[in-house]
Amino acid sequence: MAQVSVSNVATRWVVDQPAVGGAIVGARLGLPGREHAQENLRVFGLKLDDEDRARIAAVQGRSKDLLAAIGDCGAEYRG
Repeated sequence: MAQVSVSNVATRWVVDQPAVGGAIVGARLGLPGREHAQENLRVFGLKLDDEDRARIAAVQGRSKDLLAAIGDCGAEYRG
């Protein structure tokens, strides 16, 4: 498999979630548009397996629960 970036892995993980239909990927400072587009296309050739998902879950398990730490920052927009 070709080398992929952390952002490729993150995007693939998000897109693989059951309730997600797509992801909006932003531009990065210092990377020309053509290279950025080519890098983003790698997401479509990337498939996460059970070991990949387990490793991602292990990292997530060490992180703070942002919903508990800062609350629901979008509630004011949902009325």
